[in-house]
Amino acid sequence: MGLRDRWFHAIDVAWTPNLYEWGFQRVPLDVAIRAREEAAVFALLGTLPRPDSRILEVGPGTGHYTTQLAHRCAEVVAVDSSPQMRTYLQARLDQEGLTNVDLRAGRLPDELNVTEQFDGMLTVGVLNYAEDLERALRSLAAAVKPGGWAIFTVPLTTREGWVYLFTEIITRRYAWLRSPEEAMATAEAVGLRVRRMASAGLSPAGLTLVVYAEKDLPDSTQEGAV
Repeated sequence: MGLRDRWFHAIDVAWTPNLYEWGFQRVPLDVAIRAREEAAVFALLGTLPRPDSRILEVGPGTGHYTTQLAHRCAEVVAVDSSPQMRTYLQARLDQEGLTNVDLRAGRLPDELNVTEQFDGMLTVGVLNYAEDLERALRSLAAAVKPGGWAIFTVPLTTREGWVYLFTEIITRRYAWLRSPEEAMATAEAVGLRVRRMASAGLSPAGLTLVVYAEKDLPDSTQEGAV
C-alpha cells in the first residue's frame, strides 16, 4: 500500500452528514460557494425538469438538490455510495413528506445500480473524485434517454480550484481538477453534446464548472429529422 492509499479516505466513508450540512448552512464561505453553484445549476436547467419526468441524481448527499428536484418532477432516483448520507437523506425525505424519491446504494462508474434510462440526470460534486472522467461520464450517459439532458460539475484548474484541492488533500480526500476544454471534450466523446457551461465561485474564473449537455439521438432519428 502506497502513501496515497494510506492517507486518503475512500470517498464513500469520507463524509459526516451533519458536519457537511452544518458547513453549508453556517460557514459564510461555504454558504456563498453553494449559493453560486446552485444559481448556475438552476439557470442552466431553466424550466426543466418537466412535471412528468424521471430524474437520476448521482451523489445526492444530504439532499440539497434532491428535495428541490422532487418538487419539480414525477420521480427522482437518487444513488449514493455513502451509507451515512443515505440514512441522513432518508430521514430528511421522511421529515419533508417526499415520497417520490427512490434512494439507492450505488457508485460510479461500474456499480451505479440503475438499469433504466431517465429523462434527465444531475450530479453535483461527485466527478470531483473521478480520476477517469471519461469512464464515469460514459456510465452516466448510459443512464440517460436519447435526447435527454445531463448536468454535471467538475472543479476547475483555476486559483480557486487549486485552493480547493489543497483543502481536500488536508482533509484526506483527493480531487481532480479539469479545464473547460477537457470537460467538454470528454462529454462529447461519450455522446453528451454540451449546450451550455457556466463557472461558479467567488471569483470571475470560478471554482466549479457546471455543464449542461444533451444525449445524442440515434443516427436514424437524427437523419430523419434533417
